[in-house]
Amino acid sequence: MASANQRTGRVYLTINGTYYESDGGAKLSNANAMTREDVIGDQIHGFKEVLKAPTLECSLIHGGDLDVLAVGDIVDGTVIFRTDTDISYTLSNCWVSELKDLDGKEGKLGVTIKSKLPAQSS
Repeated sequence: MASANQRTGRVYLTINGTYYESDGGAKLSNANAMTREDVIGDQIHGFKEVLKAPTLECSLIHGGDLDVLAVGDIVDGTVIFRTDTDISYTLSNCWVSELKDLDGKEGKLGVTIKSKLPAQSS
C-alpha cells in the first residue's frame, strides 16, 4: 500500500494481459473522454463539453520479446495503467493509433493508444 506521502513516480502498463516494459514516462490524457471549451460571444457565456478520445502515450522498451508489428496490430484491446501509488486506470476498446519511431540508440518504441470509452479507476 502506498504511503499518504508518496506521489506517483512510476507507471506499469499491461495490454491485453501482457506486461510491457516502459520507460516510466507513460502519459494518460483525457481519461474522462471529455474536454470543456469556452463559449465566447460578446462576453464569456460559459463552456460546452466536447468528446475527446482517452489517449495513452508511452515508450516501450524494445527487446527480443517485443514484436513491433504485433503491437501495431492491437485493436479492441484492454490497457491497464497502474501507478506506484496503487491507483489503476483501465481503458477498454483500445486501438494503437500510431507507432512512432523504433529508436535503435535508445532501444524504445513510441506508441499512442486511444480508447473508445472513458477510463475506469480502481
